[in-house]
Amino acid sequence: MIHRLSTARLCRPSDLRPLRDDLEIVGTFNPGAIVSADLFNQV
Repeated sequence: MIHRLSTARLCRPSDLRPLRDDLEIVGTFNPGAIVSADLFNQV
């Protein structure tokens, strides 16, 4: 079982700076992925 760590984020909007002064960062996307041995056994 893999436990979700919902309190830890990789990246927050406050961690980033817009490329231009007229832009605003309002959100970020923090994807997660795993690889399982079962994935390779499927045909």
